[in-house]
Amino acid sequence: MSVSEIIIMLLVYGSLFLYTARFGSSHNKIIFYGHYIFLIILYCLITLAIWFIYKGIEVHINYHSGYEQISLNNKAILTIVCFSIYNLILFLVSKRLKRKSRQLKKVEALERKLENK
Repeated sequence: MSVSEIIIMLLVYGSLFLYTARFGSSHNKIIFYGHYIFLIILYCLITLAIWFIYKGIEVHINYHSGYEQISLNNKAILTIVCFSIYNLILFLVSKRLKRKSRQLKKVEALERKLENK
């Protein structure tokens, strides 16, 4: 994969993550936790996909190259660690966005209250 493809995938995943996490606040607890369960399942599926893609490439190279055996475990683990750090950053950004939106709602409510007086 080229760098531009990886960047596009990270942007799409990041926007989906932020949209789901930011609007995950609800008065209904099942829906509230459902958003985070969806994100955890998505994270696990992508992590498994990364691992199996690297393993598939490793098996293909080892069976068909004729050279000595290689291992792509280090690259797979590095990719998964970087993906996990990216998820942590997205989670912190979503919490920050939630906090800011709550503050804006409070300010708007105060402004409306002052206008009514």
